[in-house]
Amino acid sequence: MSYISIGKIDKSAAFEADFEPRFKFLSEKELISLPGPQWLVKHLIPTNSLILMYGAPGAGKSHIALALTQSIANGYEILGRRTNKAKIVYVAAEGAAGASNRVEAHRVYRNIPEDSEGNVLYLDCPVSLLHDNDLKSFVLAIVHKLAGQEIGLVFIDTLSRCFAGDENRADEMAQLVSACQIIQRELGCSVCLVHHEAKQGSARGSTVLPGAADTIIHVTATDGKGFEAVIEKQKDAPDGLVISGHYDLVELGTDEDGESIEVPIALFDKISPQAKGKSNGPKGRNQAIALEVLSEAPLSGLTEEGWQAAFAECTGSDNRRAFRDAKAALIQRKLVSEVGGKFIAN
Repeated sequence: MSYISIGKIDKSAAFEADFEPRFKFLSEKELISLPGPQWLVKHLIPTNSLILMYGAPGAGKSHIALALTQSIANGYEILGRRTNKAKIVYVAAEGAAGASNRVEAHRVYRNIPEDSEGNVLYLDCPVSLLHDNDLKSFVLAIVHKLAGQEIGLVFIDTLSRCFAGDENRADEMAQLVSACQIIQRELGCSVCLVHHEAKQGSARGSTVLPGAADTIIHVTATDGKGFEAVIEKQKDAPDGLVISGHYDLVELGTDEDGESIEVPIALFDKISPQAKGKSNGPKGRNQAIALEVLSEAPLSGLTEEGWQAAFAECTGSDNRRAFRDAKAALIQRKLVSEVGGKFIAN
């Protein structure tokens, strides 16, 4: 790895009359006076953030994403938590056929008038997030459609349909994160990626994505034909909350054969603290990188020296304390194990 070398800096330039600092520092007073975290759903769904929602096939990810969409778009409280009503863009990348009935079922359940346009814009095709032209066209299409109105959240359902890269490559997942940050910056909104779960129970692919996410929601199906959504990571509020819920069947009339059309919708029942002992996943950049290099190591694992060297190469800094802190946290979270003097990713 090559390191930056700029030579000796002429510090007298900082005192020249026409010097304009590129970086603006804040005093403690100025920092404290800045607005605090803002929420679409208080302490659950933040504004201007990257959100990762993942789960196994059939866990109910899309059902929950749509329930959140309808709650935020219409300003409905979620289990007593205030919701700031906002426009939503929902990319139904796996097709609008299934989403159509689900949306109608929510409207019937909530008694939303048939002639109401609603507060959600749906897209029934994928967006190639790593393709510059697709990404730019997507943002411009939203700006054109909204005509000056603000947007609160963009759902990408599912990530795999909108990501043509290799999920296991850290550099390509980093490009995905950059694409999401462009959407956030240009539209002033949050982005929620609906993603698949790997066999070991974590989000599929490189740990760069969960490391970059501000909020992580893990969706699982429960034995009683319901669901649980665990807030595994929440940057600006307590994590470890569990949202449990069930499905109600909503009748939408009859089909061409005269049979009743019943569509399930997700309804939230309660919020409770997560049971102790459950692992939450990597937090922050250092933990994400430390776990990433172990995940890409041979199955036999790495010695501590080898792990630290790989960590230093990826971060561009030989910060031993940062490595030790990341190592300790990953072991404590049971994401890493030491076997025979070597460390392996669980």
